[in-house]
This record gives sequence, C-alpha cells and structure tokens, in this order.
Amino acid sequence: MPQGDDTTDTDHDDVDAQLVRLINKRAHMAAAAAPASAPAACHRAKRLNRGPLRDDDLERIYRQILAAAETIRPCTVAFLGPNGSYTSQVARNCFANCAASFLDLPEIADVARAVNAGTASHGVIPIENSTKGSVELSYDALLANPDIKISGEHFLRIQHCLVSKCSDLADIKKVYSHSQSLGQTTRWCEKNLHGVECVAVSSNSAAAILATKEAGVAAICSEECAEIYGLNILRRNIEDKKNNTTRFVILSNIAETRTGKDKTILLLTSVGEQGSSVSGIFALLGTYAIEIIKVDTRPMGSGKSWDYGFFVEIRGHVEDDNVSNALAAAARLSGTKVRVVGSFPESSIKKDSL
Repeated sequence: MPQGDDTTDTDHDDVDAQLVRLINKRAHMAAAAAPASAPAACHRAKRLNRGPLRDDDLERIYRQILAAAETIRPCTVAFLGPNGSYTSQVARNCFANCAASFLDLPEIADVARAVNAGTASHGVIPIENSTKGSVELSYDALLANPDIKISGEHFLRIQHCLVSKCSDLADIKKVYSHSQSLGQTTRWCEKNLHGVECVAVSSNSAAAILATKEAGVAAICSEECAEIYGLNILRRNIEDKKNNTTRFVILSNIAETRTGKDKTILLLTSVGEQGSSVSGIFALLGTYAIEIIKVDTRPMGSGKSWDYGFFVEIRGHVEDDNVSNALAAAARLSGTKVRVVGSFPESSIKKDSL
C-alpha cells in the first residue's frame, strides 16, 4: 500500500462495488442505444479525466467497456441460407458471443437489402474464394445498396462433401450445389461423376434440401449440412484444391473505428466522360504509399455500355493520415467519384495459414 494511504480493505470493497455497478450500467446504456462512435465516446471520457490515470490508459479501459457492451447488444444477423450453408456457419461463429438472432435469406442480394433497410443489423456474405475468385453477386449487392458498410472479414476453409439419400455413386443422376462450389469441385466431378448433370442453385444448403426431396440426386455441401438434413455422406473432401478457402465479409450500417491493422474497400466510378480520372486515383494511392491488395470491376447497371465500377481494396483505414489525405486529394479530381465501402479490421487468420 503506498505511503500515506490510510484506506482499508472495506474502503476498497466499497469502491470496487460502485465501480462494477457503474461499469455494468454504462455497458447496458451502450447496448440499449444506437451504436455510438467509439472515438467520440473516448474523447468525452478523456475530456472528463482529472487524473491520475493518463488519457491513453483511460481510453484503453473505456474501449474495453464499449467492446464488452457489444456482447449484450441485441442484433439480427442475416445470412445466405437456408440453415447449414457455409455462410450460416460463419454468421454463427462471428456472432457467437453476442445476443444475436439469425435470419436466413435465399439470395445474397436479399442479405444486403435486409441490412440496408434495417431489417437486420448485420449481414454475412461470401466475397471471394481462393479457387474460383470473386463472388460477383456480392459485389453487385454492394453496388445496389450504397448505404451499407463492410465492417469485418472472416476466412473459412471449405471442405466439400458429396451427400445424398442414395448410398452409392452409381445411383447419382444429378448434382445440385452453389455455382462456386461446382467450380471448386469440377475436376473431381468430371473424374468420379462423368456425364452426371450438375445444376447450380442459390446455396449449398438449398442443394441439400433438394437432395432430400428428389430420387437419384446428390448435393455438394458441408458435413454439418449433411447432418442437419439427414443425408448420407458419399465422399468427403472432394474440393479440387485442398487449401480451398472462402473469405466472407460482415455488412452493417456502422463504420468501424481504426485498429491500426485494417483494410479499406473503395468503389471508384466515372462521372461524365472523364473515365481516365480513375487512373488518377490509382496514381494518388501510389503517391501516398498505400498498398493495393485487390481490384475488381463490375458493370454499373446504368444502361450505358462499358460503364464499370472499380472495387479497390487497400491496406489501411480511412482514419489513417495517408489514406485520409489521399481521399481528400481524390475528391479534388474531376470525373471520378470515390465511395468508401468500408474500413474494417484485418482478419487475424492469414490466407497463407489456411
């Protein structure tokens, strides 16, 4: 005990009791309100600080309280369903520590619309796969819903099973699965199910449901999905590439704060006839030493031929000085519009480790 401190254990107990009560009260207030800006809340706490704790130490404590409050905040998470899809696995994993209810929807576009309309507070959709590349429907959904944000990412190793009510491969006349999954198992299917019709459907779990209803039909889905729908697993691990991994993104209406290890996705679109200004944005990113991770293009759906949007994924957060300065400079360029689709924490799971 420091010299001159005449407090007793009873005093400590009294203060701890008050502190715990007030921390829980503040957490309940944060959970009951609309999600607030963490920087603004921390700024307010530092303004009220009279020491002896340093502002930085107080901010770390306060951020922990606000983060803990998210675990008791009621939320609705939409995902590409039905239940048993890979997306449902990611949704339940990412929101396992939250007071979440789940909403399964039949199409990726439906998930984005639910978040945009406020029917769901969050959504989970696949955005790219290590074998088959970008999920175009997800980028189209981001184009069609300009108010939603990407607020997180999650990687999942995808291990496909061939499942059916049948017990033998020779009985299979048709295979259902999501188009990405069919693409991820092309060589296996050609070798082991040569001549069998492969039909794309909205999700792997939708395929599993069809396999329960039709004779001579199989689905490509996860082992968990087979268990949910009571199907026989005829073959496991049928993906062509054994490191087959899908990246999913979390959608919300809230911008995430800077963590120091973030990514940002920008959407660049041409305005008027000066499409060359898009190249000026790429030049600016280089000028401000911003690493470009990935670029995707999608038709804008404007009715104008060859009108494309550029989704540019970069290293950093919009609150980082170099990124904010680059965006400010980009705003001064004519002919191009820049939309921040989201800044979010980089997943702690590295692609190389999957």
